[in-house]
Amino acid sequence: MSRLIDSCTQDNWTALNVDSTNVGVEAGGWGGKSVLTFDKEGTTLTAGGVYKLLAQKAEINANHTNPYANYVCWLLNASALTDIASTFLRLGTSASNYNEWTEADSVLTAGGCACMVLAATCTRTGTGCDWSAIKYIAVGVNVDATGSTLANIQVEKIQIMEAGEVGA
Repeated sequence: MSRLIDSCTQDNWTALNVDSTNVGVEAGGWGGKSVLTFDKEGTTLTAGGVYKLLAQKAEINANHTNPYANYVCWLLNASALTDIASTFLRLGTSASNYNEWTEADSVLTAGGCACMVLAATCTRTGTGCDWSAIKYIAVGVNVDATGSTLANIQVEKIQIMEAGEVGA
């Protein structure tokens, strides 16, 4: 049974850093739905993205006995992949304590792709992710160089899926 973490359809996200701009929600995503959008601009960092703090914590292990046996999933749409090195998703209790999953550009598709990563393959920052108290979500892209820019990066639906749901 999949567990939706965020639909990415509400305008309550914040720029992750100084190189992240134009954060908002637009109509016209996959299936005509609203999608979260941002731009990677500027010349300071090699990452751009968005984050939000949940008003109520998401309890993943309420529905999953072993969250690390499942997949973290997010939908990403970028008009071009030329300067993208990877995309990332972070789940945790704060910007100092989270797990991060990445998908390399070699498995991404311009124009939209579903990113599905085995939850156990994360890297941890601080104390990592407390699956019973997720309050912090961040999603974005890593680019090849600080001067790399890309407009209208779209994200939709961040979720946890059981192995059987993704055909693994």
